[in-house]
Amino acid sequence: MDSLMIRRLAIAGCLGTSGILAGCGGSASADNVCSDYDKVAQEIADDTVRSGFNGEIFDALDNLAKEVKDFDDEPALKAIGEDMLDMANDDSASIDEVEAMIAPVKEFCASR
Repeated sequence: MDSLMIRRLAIAGCLGTSGILAGCGGSASADNVCSDYDKVAQEIADDTVRSGFNGEIFDALDNLAKEVKDFDDEPALKAIGEDMLDMANDDSASIDEVEAMIAPVKEFCASR
């Protein structure tokens, strides 16, 4: 094989691998986004009852943020994904701030 053919095969292999990986990861679905929203809302409800605010809310928010960032069907939601992820990683937001951050997701899921 000549060097041009080897290069073409290497590029084709990389593109094929990228396509497979992208296909496995894919875009988030509305069901996944709303399921993760429900988990955040439940954590908030549980913590409100206990009058505490623990890290489980931020773990749930982190999961929701990752789904929202990958949700290609709703650009407006996708746009808040990075801010949501920053809030989840900060671990210092109040319940009111978290509820304000997830309000667009709540609205989206309620409209489905």
